[in-house]
Amino acid sequence: MASAQTQAPAASQKQKLNVYTVMLITAGISLIFGTVCMYMALNKFGDYPYWKISEEAKVSRSL
Repeated sequence: MASAQTQAPAASQKQKLNVYTVMLITAGISLIFGTVCMYMALNKFGDYPYWKISEEAKVSRSL
């Protein structure tokens, strides 16, 4: 059997930034930003569990 010489793959150039990569980065940043905004809004209304509202919050919201 003849010995096959294996060639190292040629060095490829880095691909340019395309529209899909930009969309992926934008979506990731938007998700992180939305999560931070949601966390800040939930902290505004009290401690965990967020669905149990204290009596003070009920009175102040009704005004």
